[in-house]
Amino acid sequence: MARSQVRQSDALRRARERQRELDRQEDEAREVSRARIADASAAAIIALERRADAEQALAAATSAAGEAVRALLAKDVDVERAAALLELDPAGLRRLLKAAPRTSSGADTPRSTRTDEETPVAGSVTASSGRGAAPTRASSPTATADGPGRRGG
Repeated sequence: MARSQVRQSDALRRARERQRELDRQEDEAREVSRARIADASAAAIIALERRADAEQALAAATSAAGEAVRALLAKDVDVERAAALLELDPAGLRRLLKAAPRTSSGADTPRSTRTDEETPVAGSVTASSGRGAAPTRASSPTATADGPGRRGG
């Protein structure tokens, strides 16, 4: 029986050594994994900081472009003409205007080449086709016999 006890203690010793070796390998693998995660996290943080800087630069450039467009419109250039000069569509030009800081003068209101007859607005005065005739009001889409802006019922 002494031999079986020696074999058992020898097997137990070898099993413990293998377990320690496996634990060391797992610890090394875990450390390598942690280092990879830390490197990837650092790269992501740097990229996000660069992105934030780029967003700020884009906002500043957009604001500067809007101010320049506002100055162009202040020179009696209408929106469509300014858009054509800048190779933008009028909607893009208006977006730039919205991004620019507002001034207190009336120069920040974009002018259009469209006439009131092309784009009638309810309650606005439109030009008459005849000479000397009084201007007429554009009809409201909700105007009824009960009065302007009221729905009949």
